[in-house]
Amino acid sequence: MTALEAKYYHALEVNVDVSTRFSTRQRLGTASTETQVVYTNATNQIVESARSLNASSPLLQLPTELLLQIVHSYIALGRNRTQKQLSARYYSWLGITHVCHRLRVVALADPTLWTRISVIHPEFLREVLARSQGMPLTYELGHMSQGESTLSAVNMMLGSLDRVESLKYLYSSNHYGKFPEFTSHAPKLRSLEVRNAEQVHPRTATVKAPLFFKDCELPILEKLDVALLPFASVQAMFRPSLKFLSISTSTVPGISSILINALKDMPLLETLDLHQVLPESNFVTTPEVSSQLPMVSLPRLRSLRITRCGAVECAEFLSHLSFPPTTTLNLELRPCGRRPWVNSVIPNLAAKFKERQPIETVCIHSPWNTDVQVTAWSRTMSMDEIESREAPTPDLLIKMYGHNNGTVDCDETLVSLTCDLPLASVKTLVVGELRDYLKRNSSWIAVFTPMVQIETMGLVASTGEFVASVFHPPRDQKPSFVGSGEVMPKLKTLSLRKVAFKVDYEEDVIYPYDYIHALRSCLTSRSEKCVKLETLRIREAINLGEDDVEVFKNVATNVDWDHIMKTESVRRKLTDEKL
Repeated sequence: MTALEAKYYHALEVNVDVSTRFSTRQRLGTASTETQVVYTNATNQIVESARSLNASSPLLQLPTELLLQIVHSYIALGRNRTQKQLSARYYSWLGITHVCHRLRVVALADPTLWTRISVIHPEFLREVLARSQGMPLTYELGHMSQGESTLSAVNMMLGSLDRVESLKYLYSSNHYGKFPEFTSHAPKLRSLEVRNAEQVHPRTATVKAPLFFKDCELPILEKLDVALLPFASVQAMFRPSLKFLSISTSTVPGISSILINALKDMPLLETLDLHQVLPESNFVTTPEVSSQLPMVSLPRLRSLRITRCGAVECAEFLSHLSFPPTTTLNLELRPCGRRPWVNSVIPNLAAKFKERQPIETVCIHSPWNTDVQVTAWSRTMSMDEIESREAPTPDLLIKMYGHNNGTVDCDETLVSLTCDLPLASVKTLVVGELRDYLKRNSSWIAVFTPMVQIETMGLVASTGEFVASVFHPPRDQKPSFVGSGEVMPKLKTLSLRKVAFKVDYEEDVIYPYDYIHALRSCLTSRSEKCVKLETLRIREAINLGEDDVEVFKNVATNVDWDHIMKTESVRRKLTDEKL
């Protein structure tokens, strides 16, 4: 066969293939259609077979109410531990509906599962509103774009305000003048939370915000939580029905007087939380203005929390408030510059303390970046309970910081404050780590003397050293408090945590400058006066061995040691530092 003939036959083969391609496609299309029909029929048969086989499944035998309870419990568990975005957090429960067809039908038909809404898209919002079937709604507005679809969704949300029970709004100044304002009545609104997304302080930056719900009817609003907004916007949301009021980082000059006048119209208030609302400033209410302010009674107040506030401003504010003696107090006080404030603040605070319930447990320590913190409970607590991370909410917490960079003023304030507290009934006292300028013996003798009912005392770290010197001062000092029973005569348990008992663990000899020597001398002195310690509790000790513990068995009836020990050498540290 010649080359020309070969090309000819090859061309014929190509033509045959081209001519049969259409018929081949037809055959394949027909076969595909038939296969799809067979597959669909087989799938339907499998589904029907599975449903018939699962008809006796325990899950499918459960009543509708119990199935819904399972779904709601699943949602509650997921909502407490997730940090997902709003839309993912609200609708992640859809995954459980894939367990079976009946569970999906039951869940999707429940209107209560569609009441928590994140405003995303108008079509989505329209569908969710229809599925919720008139149930009370919970709206959450997060970071939103400024497109037409978002504007349409916001308008749709505002049109359903008559159904809203709870509203959380992460406001941005970019929304100002571009989104419609809240001007509709919300007769079912109980909880309102508005926060500024920019995280800027209204005093240091111009924050543009509308007067939310001004002149709108909110007849049953109970909770208002606002942060980083101009005070005019905050004040527009005040209502007489409020039970919970939290304001953060929002203030104006003369805020104390404004708040007092506003609170007189909130007799139902149970919780009041003010953070950076009463800052230290040079603005002081004149006696003429102060005398004109009303005395506001809040008979239902359970919790009062005023943090990052000026001491003078806080005292002035409290002087015009009346609340039950069972109200829990949380106060963070800071002075303004070097202005003498102790004489003006302590009397006002003391007036609020004298009518309180007797205090039975007190903890005094210096937290990070703080001078001193006094925490008190009206019931007796064990050391294990105090040291746990789940300690109950204190009845009284007073934190003082920024006192002239740690001058004696803070020391005097601590003494004045504790002396005005009802501490005669205290049974448990814990003294944690303290600033060095708070370790004057004379001050602590004044603090300890009224506490004649103390049965348990806890000391942490270096605090044990100066407390031992309070109980057992050097020989050249007057021994009026040396084991005579005048200081804590009923003390039964002494707890020591993270205390360094010796300077160097490797030394077998106990030196006079070791803490273990001072503690043994102190307890021996008390034993000689017939006030022997019942229990010495030691936790996480430093440089304490088995032989060292034997020293305490003669001065304490029981030694409770956890055998957890850390070793270190102060001498070696000093040598290394010199090298």
